[in-house]
Amino acid sequence: MGTSLKSDTGSGFSAELQLLIQEASVILLVPGVSTLSRAKAHWRTAGGPRPLRSLQYVFGFPWLSDKDRSTVEEANFGVLKCFEICFIRLELCKPFIFEHPEQLGAVNDFIPASVWDFDEFKQLLLLDGVQSAAFFQCQWGAPSSKPTRLLWSRLDWCEAALFTGPPELAADGRYRGPLPPSCGHRHDRSLGKDLAGTWATASAAYPSLMCAWLSKSMLRLCRVDGAGDASTFGRRPLEQATWDSDDSSDGEGPKDDFELSSLLLELPAGSWPPAGETSDAESFAARLLKKGRVTVEDFEKLCGLLPSDPEVRATAGDLTSKTFMSGFFQHGGVIGLRTHVSSHPWVTALLCGILRAALPGYAFTSVVVSRNRQVLPHCDSQNGANTWHLLVPASRFKGGGVWQEVDGGLEPLEYEGEQRWGKILPVATGPQLLDPRQLHATMSWKGVRTVIIGFSIREPAKASRTLRNTWKRISGLQGVSQTDEAVSGGLTPSVRLLERGAGEEGDTFHGHLVQARKDNFGDPITVQWRGKVHSFVDGCGLNSPGRWRPTARGRGLTKEADEFVNALRSLLDDFIRTEIVDPKRAYFMLALGKYEEAPFSAQAMDRLRKSWFSLLEDPSAAAHQEPGQPFFLEALSQTCRAMGDEDWEVLTRAEDNYARGRRLGVDRPDGPIWINRVGTFGVACAAYHFARLAGLIGRGALRIALQASLFQMLFADDLQIMAGGEQKYHDLWVVLLYWLMVGTPFKWSKFRGGVCLDYVGFYFDYFRFKVGLSERRANWLIEFITDLQRGRGMIEHRRFTEFVGRLVYAGQVLYWLRPFMGPLHRWKAAITPGTVALVPRMVMVVLRYILTLLQEKHYLVCCKSPPLMLREAFRTDAKAEDDFFVLGGWETLHSFEPKKCRWFSVRVTAADYPFLFNAQGTAKGMSTVAELLATWLGLHLFGWLDGTGQSFTVSAGTDNLANELVMRRQGTTKFPLTYVYMQLEYDLFRCGGHMNLNWRPRELNTEADDLTNERFSAFDLALRIDAKFSDVPCKLLLDLASFHSEMLEWRKGGEGSAPPAPLTKKQKLATKTKWQSDPRVGGWRPVPEWGPGLGSLLRRDLDIRKKC
Repeated sequence: MGTSLKSDTGSGFSAELQLLIQEASVILLVPGVSTLSRAKAHWRTAGGPRPLRSLQYVFGFPWLSDKDRSTVEEANFGVLKCFEICFIRLELCKPFIFEHPEQLGAVNDFIPASVWDFDEFKQLLLLDGVQSAAFFQCQWGAPSSKPTRLLWSRLDWCEAALFTGPPELAADGRYRGPLPPSCGHRHDRSLGKDLAGTWATASAAYPSLMCAWLSKSMLRLCRVDGAGDASTFGRRPLEQATWDSDDSSDGEGPKDDFELSSLLLELPAGSWPPAGETSDAESFAARLLKKGRVTVEDFEKLCGLLPSDPEVRATAGDLTSKTFMSGFFQHGGVIGLRTHVSSHPWVTALLCGILRAALPGYAFTSVVVSRNRQVLPHCDSQNGANTWHLLVPASRFKGGGVWQEVDGGLEPLEYEGEQRWGKILPVATGPQLLDPRQLHATMSWKGVRTVIIGFSIREPAKASRTLRNTWKRISGLQGVSQTDEAVSGGLTPSVRLLERGAGEEGDTFHGHLVQARKDNFGDPITVQWRGKVHSFVDGCGLNSPGRWRPTARGRGLTKEADEFVNALRSLLDDFIRTEIVDPKRAYFMLALGKYEEAPFSAQAMDRLRKSWFSLLEDPSAAAHQEPGQPFFLEALSQTCRAMGDEDWEVLTRAEDNYARGRRLGVDRPDGPIWINRVGTFGVACAAYHFARLAGLIGRGALRIALQASLFQMLFADDLQIMAGGEQKYHDLWVVLLYWLMVGTPFKWSKFRGGVCLDYVGFYFDYFRFKVGLSERRANWLIEFITDLQRGRGMIEHRRFTEFVGRLVYAGQVLYWLRPFMGPLHRWKAAITPGTVALVPRMVMVVLRYILTLLQEKHYLVCCKSPPLMLREAFRTDAKAEDDFFVLGGWETLHSFEPKKCRWFSVRVTAADYPFLFNAQGTAKGMSTVAELLATWLGLHLFGWLDGTGQSFTVSAGTDNLANELVMRRQGTTKFPLTYVYMQLEYDLFRCGGHMNLNWRPRELNTEADDLTNERFSAFDLALRIDAKFSDVPCKLLLDLASFHSEMLEWRKGGEGSAPPAPLTKKQKLATKTKWQSDPRVGGWRPVPEWGPGLGSLLRRDLDIRKKC
């Protein structure tokens, strides 16, 4: 299994598993229970294997041996994959079932861990449509009670004794429910040894009657009329589209929903290339086109195989979102055919056939597949004049219509501060025609929304004759331009209105958003880091307007809230014009740290606050300020309420509010404990309370910014404001003034600004789009390693611990650093705290490579995501025998036919490379090392590591789950696996590469397995890459291996033993470095005026601590 359904994120499932997750009627997930077995909790009284985890250490004890740690991590990986599939199925609105034994609490004063203790289970329970219940399997004839829990969605169970609710444990860890204390039956004891002396529990197999109950419950998802097949499981019937009052008056009822399978497809005449040589999508599309029909299920499968193109107008955020474009393009005066016309001709022909069948006589020059993409309001002014867009639904979804501006429309839409009127085209009910030159936007939907769109470029007649003929042959069209007669003769645009369903605001990827989706248009921004997609967070809460694109903010505010925001903005604008006068000059003075105090008088701020109070519901109450409190909490509360913020009551109205003091949440016999009302620093839970307060202020500041090109980042007491556009200096002062107006204390001399600056320990270069460490921090690391080399490796444990901690923090952005951390962590854990030790030579080798990369200025990395790899480049496997490995792999980049692919099969012996084998010189337990070695060898032999400079991504397949996990975590502390991993990542970084390693089931990797068994009949011997392992450059690997015996000695002490005795408080204080002053150095660099397009940045620490 992989880490994400979305193939274009770079870390997705294999194609086979993607199809399984997308197309399966119901998925039953049952992760392994070996490491989670409650039977191991009896080891003190009954002997047997010891537990590997507990409720306190859900992911495994920190003192586990390498072998047990590997076992636990593999089990964790499988459980997390199962939960991930649950999230994906929920996004697809398809059913799933997750089964595992119930969490029954303490056993002999020990609380075993359960999958129901994972945070993912709790997150799923918070989502709509997810339910959980426990039951006894003995009700279906099980030999023991076998308390079991199910987690499911979109299922209606047959009659059974189910006890709903999550598992509950008392304070002492004993089980409290929801299951009763007894099942009501008597059962034999299931724990013990069998006649052979083997420890065993009752059979894990389901009773036959329980299997029948599960099957009947799943079958209830079928259509009651019996016409459904397996593909209809889990799909609720779509509600009929509603008619507006004008249409319903004529007595005509709603039409039946459109079915994609009703279209008859025709293969265009002429010669066609053989299908399947370029991609799986081509092979599948050719099969559908020759069959002459395509179902919704077929098209969903095809979408999973297609690559994704970037879409500038769409807001993505869903793991299944995708855009595929083919046909003509026009950029200025340049007209051409997109690359997909040649790379995916069968897919293009299939899409064109669907459009031709949906509207005979309709001509178009381009075709698009849009899946789960929400488009912001816009006009397609570059499309051809007097042309129409044809929209054909290719999936079953609810809602998802297209709003189009028309005269006399009944549906309002806010656009650029104005209310526009139009109609909603109900795309879910059938093909629709859209006028592209009118303002239009996509509405919200429920389910998976896939739409096929045909349109025409502006000047298709100017394309060359060769291009026009190519398009005619593939599309089956007679011409490349539309006529009004052809369009009007085929289909009349619908005027029916489709209501948006309630509760469509929920979103598991971006967080559970309700009010924010009403206030802002579309989805929050998504960001990518090294191919992984995340939802953007600005530190001001999930409902922060700053999570949306500037043009999408505040589009859904009520009339009253919008009027209040604009009135308050006018006050701040007037203040800036009268008191600051020149915002640009004031900004540069602020950025240089030239201000010792505010650039305006206290009397001017008092006048601004009085004007602010006059806009509020209760001005007299708003003017009140709690003693010792810097914030005007009552005024802020009324302001947040007027803006529509959901959390306004916590300031002054809630029982536990900021005006009276925020309670810690614990009671003592002598009364409650209260946090200081002014500042809450010094208390562990203070970060939550301060973040909640600062988030309220930050959201208000962003509301006041309106649709300005401005972002605001808040982390603890560090504030950063980024602004762009012609009014960037003015907009930046607007936001800053709002923070000041509500009472936020600042120390003016600490402000820094520019396009290059430090923030939360990292250095951001917005001009070159890079992030990393500042030169000062990088020099500290360089000097530390250099001093360590001068001292011949002698160092105190506490200093080395601090150094490793700084490297870990830096490794959050310096991704090349993380693979080198394995040996450092291992040695840090091996030495006794408070001692002075000699750094092992292997650690010095690692530090030497880190030093080299830092000296080469690699302490800054580019933030641009690497190009996506649309298919696997190669697949590998390895066989570990007594004293040798056999590494095999074949190239799948251009073909999946082994006879047409390059391949290799290389033997590695223990005599030549003993450090890759175990201490006995055998390959026992070294299969993971051999598998990763085969992947690294494939990179070399297939030429991926030959070039340097240009960034790229390579995707490969393996049947070893542990290696995919290692690549995801970007590190391992296991030897000798860390040697191979460091060499692999080091080589990739040197040539600008990024790798996605995807797990494949063993039965789907048989070709590579044949190569490791030296069975070459399926391959062409002429395409074999004849190489020896010794021919491949691996200097880092050999440097590390030269001290392998030393590593075996210093790691031996902690191997598989109990953790050391805890240090006393006095010993802990002795091992820590004393606090020293560390003045903050700003990372500002003078920047010339580059024009209005260059952003302005400002960073400031909220000076709350000193004011307390």
